[in-house]
Amino acid sequence: VGGGPTGSEIAANLHALGRRCGARPQVTLVTHGDRLIEQAPMAASRVLHSQLVRKVVEVQMQTRMVRREPDTLVTQGSRRIEAHIVVLATGL
Repeated sequence: VGGGPTGSEIAANLHALGRRCGARPQVTLVTHGDRLIEQAPMAASRVLHSQLVRKVVEVQMQTRMVRREPDTLVTQGSRRIEAHIVVLATGL
């Protein structure tokens, strides 16, 4: 959870680590913003988004998490996202 520099890097590295270990990891990056790394130039955000999607990282933008339930994140709109492991990288 978190679409800034840390969350984006963690998502990419978790996916890469899983692939190196022979797994097919399902990594989802969730952010409340309308783009990744909002403080970066727009072009950089677009390139990052396309690289993550190309690596099969699911990116969910404009999504606010309101609570964690067992193996699930619940969004502000009551949508449920399967999540066995959650990494919070939401900044300070």
